[in-house]
Amino acid sequence: MKHPMFLLVALCVTTVATSAYANQQGACAAGKDIRLFLSPARPNAQGPLRLMVVHGGERRKGNIWVQHPNGTQHQLSTRRFGGPPHGYVATVESPAAGVWRAGLVVDGDMQTCKRFKVRKKRIRLRGKRAIDESSVWTTYRRWTPHLEDLYSLWIEHLFAAPIDQEPTWSALHVVLQDPTRNLLYDHLSIGEDTPGRRARSLKPDCADFPYFLRGYFAWKLSLPFGYRRCWQGRRHSVAHCQEAQFNDQPAQDIDPADAFFRLLKRGVGWAVNSSNGRTAYNSKESDFYPIPITRHSVRPGTVYADPYGHLLIVSQLVEGQAGEPGILFAVDAQPDATIGRRRFWRGSFLFPPNASSMGAGFKRFRPVMKIRGEIRPMENWRIKRYPGYRDLDFQQETHTPDTFYDAVDGLTNIQPLTPQKALEVAVIALAEQVRRRVVSVDNAEVWKSANPSAVIQMPKARQLFQTSGPWEDYSTPSRDMRLLIAIDTVANFPDAIRRTPQRFGLSDPQKIQSTQNALRDQLMALAQQHRFTYRKSNGSTQSLTVYDVIQRRIALEMAYNPNDCPEIRWGATKNSPEAESCNQRAPETHQKRMATYRPWFHRRVRPTAQDPFPEVQE
Repeated sequence: MKHPMFLLVALCVTTVATSAYANQQGACAAGKDIRLFLSPARPNAQGPLRLMVVHGGERRKGNIWVQHPNGTQHQLSTRRFGGPPHGYVATVESPAAGVWRAGLVVDGDMQTCKRFKVRKKRIRLRGKRAIDESSVWTTYRRWTPHLEDLYSLWIEHLFAAPIDQEPTWSALHVVLQDPTRNLLYDHLSIGEDTPGRRARSLKPDCADFPYFLRGYFAWKLSLPFGYRRCWQGRRHSVAHCQEAQFNDQPAQDIDPADAFFRLLKRGVGWAVNSSNGRTAYNSKESDFYPIPITRHSVRPGTVYADPYGHLLIVSQLVEGQAGEPGILFAVDAQPDATIGRRRFWRGSFLFPPNASSMGAGFKRFRPVMKIRGEIRPMENWRIKRYPGYRDLDFQQETHTPDTFYDAVDGLTNIQPLTPQKALEVAVIALAEQVRRRVVSVDNAEVWKSANPSAVIQMPKARQLFQTSGPWEDYSTPSRDMRLLIAIDTVANFPDAIRRTPQRFGLSDPQKIQSTQNALRDQLMALAQQHRFTYRKSNGSTQSLTVYDVIQRRIALEMAYNPNDCPEIRWGATKNSPEAESCNQRAPETHQKRMATYRPWFHRRVRPTAQDPFPEVQE
């Protein structure tokens, strides 16, 4: 509808005065499928005011407008995100005290409007309280489609970066304590995100990471939050979970922020593990539920569980345009606490031949509701009927790896990519994966420099991939397994053309053969173009190409032990000039175990609970 408050006399005018303000007190209303949110929860004139608009409909090139207490109006510099859901973000750096209005305007039409008050001084949303007399936080709101949209916008904005960059952060709290990224920074006005408070540092592993983000968002907006302890026994391929725990448990600290961070680190962090994402598709006792591969459901904030328990969070979906491929980005946490963004492809998002037996795939957090004063997870039947969700779906368990990756490719690319463009994208993704491993190997060298006489103990058998302490932080068996799969994906790409030519619109045998030959040449050229460097034992740097890494894939089957020198971990040939600077090898007992476990890496398959325990003579 046309709204007098935002009626433009001339498009070039960005600030106008109005005398009709007093007559429009009741005309400011929220749109049907659009909502405007404010942060902090109680706006004040002593800090910036963040405005966020979300909607799940068609993309609209709108802008956020505000009307000041004095009646003047102007258009804010608006950043647009997502789709769907779509988001708009703007900031008023120094809002004046008084009554404001804000709304999203598209082509002169006001799509939604909100009237609010900016106070002169900062007001704490939650004050001090006595220990054990309240919950960690009180639930005032319920999850709605609009809040789910805001969660997606918050995730996308938190990890946003140009598509040609490879952003990483040393820990989660580094991202949350950045007011330029965190739209909910100091939302409660209690200094909860002030840097430097050690008790509020967050260093989740890959399993904790989605829960820490979901819990943080729920805490800020007074939403219910729950989590479970899950396990996977030797007789089961999927995990089973205990009853959920919620935010209404007694607080262990007087300060509300300290109580929340204690819940994350000692409650969620000690309960959640890699089994939480590997529940059966039809499980009712799980924190996630499976979804269809659609734009509505695969959105920022969606969790991806790979067959080995690694969890990633979708952060952005970039549509393909003008022949350039689209990209699905996700973020994950590593054992050394680093957070990084990666693009979706076969080498980083693993999908098993039989998904139903491992619970892998895209999943959304199961909504947690407060019903008759009791917090409880939403059951499957209710998800199918509840407005804004209704997307519980088991189609992923019927997918083969090829049909799964084709379905995801359809989210970002309406038209199939040419074989040449698809190979180029795969090589770029492999190069990004290699560069992330550089950071992991270097982190181990930093630790060894600080602990020169220490040997990082190596776990036995399956615990190689799931343990705690320095081995979890600085070894790379899981990462190297994924890297080997990624190398195979790229190296075997030309042969994949012959196996599935229909995926690339090829049918003529001669055309298939010529395309296959051309791709082999292109692969070699592209892989040699992507270079990286790593730091050697003597402090010098060694330059390698992605083609070198492909050629060293056999050596990389035993390159995950942090007690080895960097040269060994990058597959340097024995007695080569590159290996001359190597000054440390893993203990002989470790090397014997690694040789015994090597078949796992050679087959590119991690051991399951049913696999026999390898005997190693030590």
